[in-house]
Amino acid sequence: MVLKNVLSEDMRAVTRDILERVDFVAFTVDFSGVNKGCNMINIHSKTHGYITMKDALEYNWRVFDKATDDLLGTFETLEELMDAGWKVST
Repeated sequence: MVLKNVLSEDMRAVTRDILERVDFVAFTVDFSGVNKGCNMINIHSKTHGYITMKDALEYNWRVFDKATDDLLGTFETLEELMDAGWKVST
């Protein structure tokens, strides 16, 4: 189920900016010591995930589980990703 407009415009703007620019810091720095990509969080389930730099460069919006690396979802567009509640974890 997709709940539209669950992210504020500010959250959407930050997420869009970081993912579209493939912000180097967001994709390479992880203070947990294990870097897998850009850290994401789903505001509905509080699930932590990530998008790889390779996927972002290819506009392939796949989110993987941060702990297990399982594929959590594939989205056709960045808007669809955000409509599902995913945002860059800040």
